Amino acid sequence: MTEDTLAENCFSNTWDSFILKTCYDKELEEVVFTAIVPDNTWLGIGFGNSMIDVDMIVWRNIEGLAESHDLWSTSNGQPAVDDVQDILTTTRYDANAKVMEFTSRRKLDTGDSTQDFIIELDQEVAMSYAFKMGTKGFGKHETHGFWKLSISKEGSITEIYVDELALLRDDKIEAHGWVMWAAWFVCGILLLVTKRYAKKTWFFSHVAHAIIGLFVIVGTIF
Repeated sequence: MTEDTLAENCFSNTWDSFILKTCYDKELEEVVFTAIVPDNTWLGIGFGNSMIDVDMIVWRNIEGLAESHDLWSTSNGQPAVDDVQDILTTTRYDANAKVMEFTSRRKLDTGDSTQDFIIELDQEVAMSYAFKMGTKGFGKHETHGFWKLSISKEGSITEIYVDELALLRDDKIEAHGWVMWAAWFVCGILLLVTKRYAKKTWFFSHVAHAIIGLFVIVGTIF
């Protein structure tokens, strides 16, 4: 696909001094990211809305020295370098503007199913970004946010409105909250009732107390 044709299928994001252009090369089935990164800063993106089991790309400009890494994040700490580097990146440095232009190509499906996100066409893809300015080190970011995009089979890219509160919801965290509420609020009251106010039904109160207590233990461990 020619650069002119590719440019027709792009979408641009701007965050502070950073520019990220996202394109799709349908002939090669590759997503093409072009990131403009100022000196002594880094920009990272993630294929997801959290840092748990998320595929990431980071671009660093260290006073004209370019670094690009394919990462896999398992926690809210610094992501680890992916075991298999599936991102092909070229760079161009503008000494006058003191910015590095990274062009990174990535297959929709890299074949690395354990540490790479599979991008599906005509589906909403939740994305996150983070950056830090004025430092050569790759450390905790100052700013982060989210966006969504969809890549059509025809090759066009569309940004989708993001409700950040809805995007931040996590099924596992919500399940944890509901279980803790049931175990420590509802069951806590029932434990008190069966032990304090159901003494006349001695056998029933002890059996119920034991069953409810078992649920609390199992729920807490879960």
